[in-house]
Amino acid sequence: MKFDRPIPVRELAESLGALLLGNAELQATGINEIHKAEPGDITFVDAPKYYRKALHSAADIILIDREQPCPEGKALLVCPHPFDVYDRLV
Repeated sequence: MKFDRPIPVRELAESLGALLLGNAELQATGINEIHKAEPGDITFVDAPKYYRKALHSAADIILIDREQPCPEGKALLVCPHPFDVYDRLV
């Protein structure tokens, strides 16, 4: 799903009450599942066994439930219930 306009990751973090790690200059242009994500997309992960897959997906912004090392050029939005946030954004 693509957004009507890019959304600054800082704005997302603030509105969601999420901890922002990584590139604070990113703009979210859409949202998608891990296996369908494209650059500019937001995706989510809430199970440790999928952290690696999400962190190395094409998505630039990852909703995640625990602090992790952030891959270069990406942003992590750390929040307690990433799926709920993902669902609300969709």
